Amino acid sequence: MELIGAQKIWSYFGEQTTSENVSNQAVRSGPGHFVTGYLDLAKKVAELQFKNREHVLVFRGQPKDYMTKANKVPRSLLKATIFRLEGSRIPTAKILESRFKKLNCAESELQSAYTEEGLEGSDARLNTPDPETFRDDARFALDTLPALTARPDQIKQLRQTILNLAVRGKLVPQDPADEPAEELLKRLKKERTALEQAGRIRREKGVRLSDDFIDQSFELPRSWCWARLTELGQTQTGTSPSSSNPDLFGDFIPFIKPGDLDGNQINYRGPGLSEIGVAHSRLAAENSILMVCIGATLGKVNTTVRPVCFNQQINSLTPFLNGLTAFVAMALRASSFQRLAWSNAGTGTLPIISKGKWEVLPIPLPPLTEQRRIVAKVDELMALCDQLETGLTSADDTRRRLLDALLAEALAPVDAKTLQEAAE
Repeated sequence: MELIGAQKIWSYFGEQTTSENVSNQAVRSGPGHFVTGYLDLAKKVAELQFKNREHVLVFRGQPKDYMTKANKVPRSLLKATIFRLEGSRIPTAKILESRFKKLNCAESELQSAYTEEGLEGSDARLNTPDPETFRDDARFALDTLPALTARPDQIKQLRQTILNLAVRGKLVPQDPADEPAEELLKRLKKERTALEQAGRIRREKGVRLSDDFIDQSFELPRSWCWARLTELGQTQTGTSPSSSNPDLFGDFIPFIKPGDLDGNQINYRGPGLSEIGVAHSRLAAENSILMVCIGATLGKVNTTVRPVCFNQQINSLTPFLNGLTAFVAMALRASSFQRLAWSNAGTGTLPIISKGKWEVLPIPLPPLTEQRRIVAKVDELMALCDQLETGLTSADDTRRRLLDALLAEALAPVDAKTLQEAAE
């Protein structure tokens, strides 16, 4: 068990100009740090709160501010020091009023200093960005908060934002020469009809696309359209063979479970099925999309590079046409589809979305040629994210260059309003 005194925290010491990650014991025994004024104080407090996000900063007064009634032992209590004792007496209303006036004066001084430095409202400008100033505001944040990319979870959020922009048509420009997505949808319908007539898939029930499922927070580009999963490919729910029959299991074909969908690629090395076991499960072809539809990991998505069988916790989508898999998988990973899937899952102890509910959920569908451009751009940006994650352990200047490159690529075609929505 790690002792509290040994836990690490960021702090300033003595005349140091930069903060240091040290143990709590070192903070308690180290020299205090003097600030040059209110602006310097505000900057350093903000930096330490940002770097110590797992902790709550508590500002306490002098050791004699509060004592227990029983033995007068000094305590560090969560109480503002403006209410500290006046000598040994409880402060009167007049004394408190005087202290509040001093606090207001200090606040005014701090506000004036922020205004003079051009820092006023910088956090608000990032939360509700102005398209004209967003680049400068973002640059200020990167310069002021050097630890912005010090944690892998921040890169994870950046990856999600890239996906969200991609499925809204904001990552690459549209080409008027592209065949509209409506034409692609017609060809998909023709393929589906042929498979239905051949008896290879069940006939579609003819459920119309519900407006309740359409994400109204953004508009699709003119050449795009909304499409239900069942219009894009064959959908299935997996099945597990009976464990009481060992003849159904072997190494003829991988048998995929939710845990195998972790990572960039599916894990095919787990226990598989025998050749006769395939008939007791569900078979998904190469370039199919698998999504967990039961339990805490509902929404986890991955794609196949070989035929597989899979269990009942997973739904599959095998596109009717080649070239759709990569973009459709992105669309299923996007925040908007994830929210839609969870909102249609049961509210019981175990969340579950049936195949019938899942296959009628819609995704944005771009022209096929634009899909290829989007996938290429996302791959490029994700590779930069990979480098950025690797750079977390390297020098700050290397990490900064990677972040500059990533922002330049990711944000160049995006307006600030879209960026804010995509980051949600």
